[in-house]
Amino acid sequence: SFGIVEQVGEGVSDWQVGDYVVATVRRPDGCPNCLLAESDMCLWGTYTERGIKGRHGYLTEYYVDKPDFLIHVPKEMADLAVLLEPTSVAEKGITQAFKIQERLYWQPQNAIVTGAGTLGLLATFLLRARGLNVYTMARTAMPYLNGELAEVSGARYVNSKEKSLTQLAAEIGNVDFIFEATGASSLIFEAMAIIGNDGVLCLAGLSSSSNTLQVPADAINMELVLGNKLIFGTVNANRRYFEAGLKDLATIEQQWPGLLARLFTNRIQRLDNFAAA
Repeated sequence: SFGIVEQVGEGVSDWQVGDYVVATVRRPDGCPNCLLAESDMCLWGTYTERGIKGRHGYLTEYYVDKPDFLIHVPKEMADLAVLLEPTSVAEKGITQAFKIQERLYWQPQNAIVTGAGTLGLLATFLLRARGLNVYTMARTAMPYLNGELAEVSGARYVNSKEKSLTQLAAEIGNVDFIFEATGASSLIFEAMAIIGNDGVLCLAGLSSSSNTLQVPADAINMELVLGNKLIFGTVNANRRYFEAGLKDLATIEQQWPGLLARLFTNRIQRLDNFAAA
């Protein structure tokens, strides 16, 4: 949804033609949370989403939107701003994990990110920027661009076909945080079983099938209770996570110059060249 302002409506004072902008995705219904600008925490579920649910998306030369749903992008961040929406999703999950963990003294050291797509890599970079030891897992063997990018940030890339989540957890010790970005149900339940004491499992991936599993439910429940462990889901993001994500993208670019730009492997100019994608 990254773009440049071409026209400003009457009564709009905070925007000028030529400003760089990223638009948020979700549009509120009338639930109490939506009325407080937290449509990502919608209670009623009758929200709409640009390009996903009930509204057209951004694959167009022009779009019109309200200032409430637009994020100013500094000129120096324009080349990376297309990453802001997925960054906001990772930003929300990580920020909320730390917020929830204010329930206790929590100084996390070790984090695992399952999935090395765009969302998983951005979560990896955000966690590395916070100073955590990060292990990013995916099914592709090295040499692999996404694995290389994870390691540029100081994370360790792990091929899940060579080492399981359970084996990795036994190797690194207490797992304080897992950001799950695959939606693979077998991996999710394995993550529930290996999260460390006082640890957090953030579920950000959607399961797409009707797969059923046999799991050691009693053992998982026992460990969750006795270990004060937490599992929560996260989806979408409101504007404060977009704004925080913009700052963190700048931090990542400062710490590892050029890393984010390597996420762009094929740039397509103008919509009439879409077939080249």
